[in-house]
Amino acid sequence: LMSISPEARALAQYLAELSLQEHFFLPKMPSLVAAAAMTLALYFKGHNIDRRRVEAITNYTLEEMRPCIACLRDVYIDAPLRNNLHVILRRYQKPERFSVANSTGRPDLAGLFELMAA
Repeated sequence: LMSISPEARALAQYLAELSLQEHFFLPKMPSLVAAAAMTLALYFKGHNIDRRRVEAITNYTLEEMRPCIACLRDVYIDAPLRNNLHVILRRYQKPERFSVANSTGRPDLAGLFELMAA
């Protein structure tokens, strides 16, 4: 299995919880959403992403995850503005969850999508 930091794990859990409030994810397989959340969390936290290893572990190609990853990023950015996400947001702003919901800015996915194209 992949070695990930506790902070990346907390971020993946946060992204997965956010996905439960988004209609886009309803028809998606839970395993696909989980794989996308973990991949995005690893990318955001600067972990080295080995495309072949991620695909072998998750059974999803990065290209299959791409729409979920893009939507998760948007939900992550918009969470502070959405009333229905405030409970989740507050939970992940706590230090014991590494304050992963306190991020600012618009994380760029260009590097991850370049990896997908490789």
